[in-house]
Amino acid sequence: MNFKKVTKNILVYSSLLLWTVIIILPVLTIFFGSFKNFEEFTKTPGIMPPSNFLNIENYKVALFEGRMLLGFF
Repeated sequence: MNFKKVTKNILVYSSLLLWTVIIILPVLTIFFGSFKNFEEFTKTPGIMPPSNFLNIENYKVALFEGRMLLGFF
């Protein structure tokens, strides 16, 4: 392989990796935040996983108290 082709491949794959990180991090932050309670959400970094993935209280509130469940019917 010549130098130009190697350099081009490095730039292409670097940019793809950068865009992947830019797209995945906000989605991961929102996903992790949906399982955190208010105290954990305000005291931990957004990208840090929740201490308990079985905390579905936020989903209960959104579906029943926020009446989002009505949108499915």
